Amino acid sequence: MEKGNNNFGSTEGGYNSGIEKVAEKFKSDPDLAFVQNILDAYPESRIAMVGGAVRDGLLDIENKDHDLIIEGVNKNSLEVILGGLGKVDLIEGRNFGVYKFRPKIRDELSKDIIYIALPRTEVYMERARQKHAEVSHENVSIEDDFSRRDFTINAIGMDLRKGNLIDPLGGYKDLKKGIIRAVGSADERFLEDPSRMLRAIRFASQLNFEIEENTFNSIKTNREEILKKFTNEKGLKVERVPWEKIGEELYKSLIFNPLKTIELMDKAHVLNAILPEIQNLKGVEQPKIYHSEGDVFKHTMMLLKKLWDLKESDQYENLFKEAVPQLNIAGLFHDIGKPATKSFDGERIRFNGHDKISVEMFHQLADRLKWDNGKDNASWLIKKHMRMISFSEMGLRKQKQLARDPRFPSLILLTLADTMSSFRPDGTTDTAFLSTALEILDLVRKETAEGKHLEIVNGNEVIDIIQSEGINYRPEEHGWVIGQIKTAVNEAYDRAEIHSKEEAEEKVKEMLKRLHMVIIKKPLLFGAFFKTY
Repeated sequence: MEKGNNNFGSTEGGYNSGIEKVAEKFKSDPDLAFVQNILDAYPESRIAMVGGAVRDGLLDIENKDHDLIIEGVNKNSLEVILGGLGKVDLIEGRNFGVYKFRPKIRDELSKDIIYIALPRTEVYMERARQKHAEVSHENVSIEDDFSRRDFTINAIGMDLRKGNLIDPLGGYKDLKKGIIRAVGSADERFLEDPSRMLRAIRFASQLNFEIEENTFNSIKTNREEILKKFTNEKGLKVERVPWEKIGEELYKSLIFNPLKTIELMDKAHVLNAILPEIQNLKGVEQPKIYHSEGDVFKHTMMLLKKLWDLKESDQYENLFKEAVPQLNIAGLFHDIGKPATKSFDGERIRFNGHDKISVEMFHQLADRLKWDNGKDNASWLIKKHMRMISFSEMGLRKQKQLARDPRFPSLILLTLADTMSSFRPDGTTDTAFLSTALEILDLVRKETAEGKHLEIVNGNEVIDIIQSEGINYRPEEHGWVIGQIKTAVNEAYDRAEIHSKEEAEEKVKEMLKRLHMVIIKKPLLFGAFFKTY
């Protein structure tokens, strides 16, 4: 079937510029050119863009999702017409029809996937108290479909024939006011699908919106439904909301705004059930000589606020551009090992080894929440966060080794927020590490740009030089000295005392001359030699 002219989306009717901008964006999108063919073939049909593309478009947030609802075209006819316009597949395992569609653009399939569905209504299974639904039919209206959605801000569509909003539930008004409001009865929506309670918190965190009072009260009332189980058709007890789904919603919230996420979870009384590791930080006192700000929970919340403020200030814009997405997650969980390691030595409270325990606890938590994506990044940051406090005292080589890790900018930001949230009794903080860390990062970047390598000589090259000097090297007796020579020469390279491979080889020979036969005859003196070299 030939494609018609892409003339859908007339913006007549006095809509404001924000709506017109979104309508024009969809109108000019080459991936949506096929829509006109369906509109021409079915003059009584309605096609609406729905979901995040509309919501985020009205907020001027980038969103490349394409979700369409087509009203007035039956399933068989839709499959035929889509088959002539691109590649279409019905998503299996769903009670309602959703198609994955890749349109043809200039005889080539688009790389982007468009999800297309007929309008749906919902049925409710009392036995499971879980939504199932789902009946999709061309005679169901788009407005009816919206009545089964979770929140009003997600029940807005853009009519691709007329270019106006389909907004029967006042979602656009809530969007402008920054409000998360359940569609219809909040209790009904949350009992249908308890994961919607976590979605409400997620949207409030991602968009920095407020949850409408009745909706939030319903979360508090129905919160226990999230972790309830029901008996399925096989007689097995299964979770109403799988931990994988809980983890998915939490992850999306926490990587963007963990402070607001935890505050909302705490106020809704779901924190202890889902993240007891954070709840348990409350009331854990810290030594006032380093943490006059309060307990571990308060310190953690202050750290998250500081990370947010640092990002908003643009002072460390370049570091944040390089930061891993899991920076906020590492900040939230960096001290979860403190309750388990708390001790008192007669002078003050200590948390010896809390960084190691925090990593172990985070791994267990991540496994529970099915967090595979980025788990290693968060673990690395948690593991290394205490090392940065003494970064200025490290040897240059160790500093550079740490700085060469692509996660080092994130580690700087985490440590900066941590130290800026750790107050001495006089209200001051200690960020002495920062200047050295930034200097070393710049040095490593410069060396990388110049093509310099981590090691100017390796162990095998040191052995070759030793043997070329006529020394009878025996690995079983003298292998330990190779590392000492290699380290000394590479540290001299790091200090810019040598600048090339040739100079490094001469340095090895110079050291061997000074050592004479100590390597062979008096190995116990070798360590003392390097302390003064």
